[in-house]
Amino acid sequence: MSSSEPVRKSSRHPSRWGTGTLTVIQVLLAGIILIAVNHLSLHHHWRTDLSRAGDYSLSPASRGYLADAALRDREKPVKWIMAWRRSAPFYERVRALSEEYQRLSGRRIELEVVDPLRSPDRVAEIAAAYGITLIRDVIIIDARSDDSPATREDENRIRSLNPHVRLMAADDLVEYATADGARRVAGFKGEDVLTASLVAAIEGRSRVMALLADKGTPEMHPAGFSPREQLAEILRYQNVLTVDVNLSDVAAIPAEIDGVIMLAPKYDLTEGELTVLETYWNSPRAAMMMLLDSGPVPPRLRGFLRATGVTPRGDRVIAAQSGGGVVTRA
Repeated sequence: MSSSEPVRKSSRHPSRWGTGTLTVIQVLLAGIILIAVNHLSLHHHWRTDLSRAGDYSLSPASRGYLADAALRDREKPVKWIMAWRRSAPFYERVRALSEEYQRLSGRRIELEVVDPLRSPDRVAEIAAAYGITLIRDVIIIDARSDDSPATREDENRIRSLNPHVRLMAADDLVEYATADGARRVAGFKGEDVLTASLVAAIEGRSRVMALLADKGTPEMHPAGFSPREQLAEILRYQNVLTVDVNLSDVAAIPAEIDGVIMLAPKYDLTEGELTVLETYWNSPRAAMMMLLDSGPVPPRLRGFLRATGVTPRGDRVIAAQSGGGVVTRA
């Protein structure tokens, strides 16, 4: 053989059966990988809220309550019915929040989303079950743990919802403001209202705190709102109602009172009033909320607070304002 002749290499083409076998194996492996990825994503996933203000996430307070024993130890899940038109404002936001409540509750909340325009028969069933007329977008939270009826009548034959059932209309989740004679949406308070309603439905009653009205209350704000009414509204979202009580007229804080509020007191305690507060504070499950002005604290009240381990100071709350300004509140 001449050295200049090229060396011929034997070529061996794969058989048709070998190619087919490799293809089948690849398809099977791809299917197994796809099934494994779906399984992992189903049981091990996380959600991220990419909105600027976290509009679709729950606050730590709401998350903490959803993990609380009051909800976790329930044998019967809480029914959460969202009867809401898909074309209505805030539909997507309310639906996303409702799904977040269900997810974080560990399935202790059963969510049902119903469009009244697409499911009129189901809406009629819900209206009959709760004795209401669904003419607005609403959310119903039903936390009954027994077979008690959804509605009840008092001695005057006045019908009302079961204490463990809460009803929220669309307007309850929105904050409005009036400008130039027109009513406009100023904010969304859906989470505050929904969490407060969930707490109220599970507990079955609102907690009551006594506002000591005879010790003084803050004056009307120059902007036109009442600090007292604003505090009452904030507490309502936490399932707390306020009632006015004159400390000088009672010999003891009533047993049905869950807490005492003193809002910007201007007048000092008498010896008898001081005794009433001390007796209440030393009782089991006592709770007090003291909101003081930045000025001098009345002597007896200051001594009472010092005895409980609280030392009032004349500082103020500083908050940033959009635009670079600073707001100072007493």
